[in-house]
Amino acid sequence: MNLLKKILALLSPPERRRAYGLLGMILVMAFLDVVGVASIMPFMAVLADPAQVQANPWLAATYARLGFTNPESFLFFLGLGVFAALVLSIGFKALTTWALLHFTQMRNYSLGQRLVAGYLRQPYEWFLNRHSADLGKTVLSEVQLVISTALMPLMQALAQGAVVIAPRWPCCSRRTPCWRWR
Repeated sequence: MNLLKKILALLSPPERRRAYGLLGMILVMAFLDVVGVASIMPFMAVLADPAQVQANPWLAATYARLGFTNPESFLFFLGLGVFAALVLSIGFKALTTWALLHFTQMRNYSLGQRLVAGYLRQPYEWFLNRHSADLGKTVLSEVQLVISTALMPLMQALAQGAVVIAPRWPCCSRRTPCWRWR
């Protein structure tokens, strides 16, 4: 918790707003990841037993509403739906990963810029005892160290943690797994 407070203190208010927006993207990614993975087992159950199309009220209503007359074409439609859910999930995960990497690398730039600006505000006498190459090396290495050992792992832990604690699929109960249709 102390690390999180320190990292938030390093960020400016606009950067914090971007971080909160990124957190929202991470939560949507976790939900889409759950939907994408959870859609596979019901589809496999219907594929194994096509009679479930008529036995399940949701599938029967969808079958009738969309005007399907052939169960094989409905199974093809369900397969396309599962494929679309997986592609949407993976696509949004790629977008979120890009946004996460972009955010952390831009913080590398902004923290380095603020550190250099702080160095440049020092009086001239401060520079007499320091070598400019050492100052440049310090800016580049220290900021990169903060980003690669603190900010990046924290953001990745938030992303993976959101997937782990994402809400359960709505069709699940404590006794019945998602893939078992009644």
